[in-house]
Amino acid sequence: MATKLPTFSITEKSQVAQIFEEQLQKCGVDYFDYYLLHNIQNHLYDQYITPLKEFEYAKQQKDAGRIRNLGFSFHDSPELLDRILTEHPEVDFVQIALSYYDWNSPFVRSRRCYEVKLWLCSRLRAALWRIFRLRLSRF
Repeated sequence: MATKLPTFSITEKSQVAQIFEEQLQKCGVDYFDYYLLHNIQNHLYDQYITPLKEFEYAKQQKDAGRIRNLGFSFHDSPELLDRILTEHPEVDFVQIALSYYDWNSPFVRSRRCYEVKLWLCSRLRAALWRIFRLRLSRF
């Protein structure tokens, strides 16, 4: 079971726990296998996610066994990605925009985000890279 915390709609610290508990209840589960802080961007990270301690709350839930794998979906610069991964070593995975269209895009910068220390098991990373190269070779 996987779901995500809508970081873009949270403006108060109490909403983090409220949303998490509602998600568990609506899904009828005691824990999530994969839980993402969704749509992390620079302005959200600095203005809301960090001050409202959203990562800290998620880590508490992970430590309590209510989140098995903690991650985030990311839509910003490789510099911010590196910063977040440095500040939050408890993160198990990262979902980034990765496509052949965005690989060299100056806006998305998929290649640079991919080159940041993303934690994928070596077999999965190799398989994804083979698929990605195969698709690139078609152009």
